Formats: sequence, structure tokens, C-alpha cells
Amino acid sequence: MSPGSAVLDPVVLTADKNTQLGLKALLARPADLRIDHVTDEVVVHPRRDPALLREAHQFPRVFLRRARYALVVFDREGCGDTASRTQLEARVEANLDANGRGGRSGVVVIDPELEAWIWGDFPEVVTVLGWEDRLTELIGFLGHRGFDWRRGRKPARPKEAMEAALEAVRVTRSSSLYQELARRAPVSHCQDPAFVKLRKLLREWFPR
Repeated sequence: MSPGSAVLDPVVLTADKNTQLGLKALLARPADLRIDHVTDEVVVHPRRDPALLREAHQFPRVFLRRARYALVVFDREGCGDTASRTQLEARVEANLDANGRGGRSGVVVIDPELEAWIWGDFPEVVTVLGWEDRLTELIGFLGHRGFDWRRGRKPARPKEAMEAALEAVRVTRSSSLYQELARRAPVSHCQDPAFVKLRKLLREWFPR
């Protein structure tokens, strides 16, 4: 694939609009991801995380036929199963392989949920959350509220921590906020295991 060329890949199955817009914004940053340019289609399953766990391999083939590669992304917290992230990924990947997607699909389960990907102590993240240059103040505020956020460590309850941070500065949590975070946050420093897997899959599928 020549540099800058586009492919009709991947099709991505997600559980909600927040993840949909976040992934679309992320895939629009091929240079930062160190991948070739892609033309993606990110689809929201109407029955959310539990349906992706059970039915991703049954998703209408009209979507899967349009791309060489299919990616399934959902939250462990919302899927209704207590298995580990890797166990859930292996289960859905086995179903996809059995349905003819062997070697052409991947599953990323975010543990516990999408908000785990935003908690890096980067100026861009702090600004989008509405705290401008007040990183130290935000860390102290979250600590006072019972969220242990330190350098290199995400809060145990990342969604609730995000909601508390936004509420304090009267910023509404919306899908566009996730989109803006995905546009601006550094992608090379995130070491969340699910995000590392996503980056690895994309680099394997769409090398520059």
C-alpha cells in the first residue's frame, strides 16, 4: 500500500455513540497511530455491550463484506459478564473465526470502560475536561472525592471520576467531548492494555 493511499477498512462495531465518535476521531490520526490512511466505518450495535459479547459474529454481513478487517470494541463493565478482559476477547474472537473471519478480525475489550483511556496527565486532556492548566488542582480534587489518580495510574472508577471532574466545572459529558479527547490526546503514551492491543492490531493491518 503506497503512503497516503486509502483502503475501505476497517469496519468497527461499537456499543455506543461515545465510542463510535472517539474511534472515528482516533482513526483520523494515522500519522500519530503510525498506520496507513484508512477509510473506516464505525457502527453502533443497537443492543450495546452485551450484544457485542454474544452476537458480534452475527452482525449483518453487509457491513463485514465491505472491509477486509473487522474490529469489535466494547466495555467489560457493561457487557454483563464477570470474565476477565482477555477471556472475553478470546471468546468473541473464537466466534468470529468460526464464522469465517479468521485472521481478519480483532476484539478489544476495555477494562473497565472507555473512560479508562482518557486518564493520562496530559495538558490536552485536562483542558478538554474543563480544568485548563490546573492539573495539580484536578488531582487534588479527585483525591478528595475518593478517586486515586496519580501519574501513570488511572482511577479505579474512571467513568465516575470523569463525571465528578466535569460536574465540578459545569461541563456536560457528551459524545462530542469523547470525540475531542480522541482528537487531541497523545496516543503514543497510553499504556492501557486494551489501547495497546488496538494500536498493535491497526499497525499490523494497515502498515505505513
